[in-house]
Amino acid sequence: TTFLSQTFEIQSTFKFDDSRRSWCLQAVNIRTNANLNVRPCEGRKKQLWQLTEDGKIRLKNDPLYCIANVKGKILKLGNCNFTGGTNPGDEDRNISTFAFDKGELTATNVRDDTFYFGFDTETKYRPLRLQKDGASASQKSWKLNPV
Repeated sequence: TTFLSQTFEIQSTFKFDDSRRSWCLQAVNIRTNANLNVRPCEGRKKQLWQLTEDGKIRLKNDPLYCIANVKGKILKLGNCNFTGGTNPGDEDRNISTFAFDKGELTATNVRDDTFYFGFDTETKYRPLRLQKDGASASQKSWKLNPV
């Protein structure tokens, strides 16, 4: 299934608790450098994404913002149009390209290193991070849910 230009939620299939809730990737705020975490899926604007032809995952309702990685491997919102330079707050940012395959969301940085989306499986509200393969059970627990 191709998800180009299609609106979707990024859901984790990792079971945090005994509830039947689904958990979605969302931006804590809609602004540059905002953290990303998982929260119960509610179809909020901060949980709706689109994958673009250039490999970026943009917020559907605020396409200026996309998922970016920063030093320390924490995933944050970044300005999708940032290409380097001295924008305040963006100095450490490397906008990556992203791919989805068999439950794994991966990011490839400018040095062609591949990392996996993951999170602390014991504390569900912590920021999402890029991880090396095998670092967490959360890495293979993603699905793109068209909305």
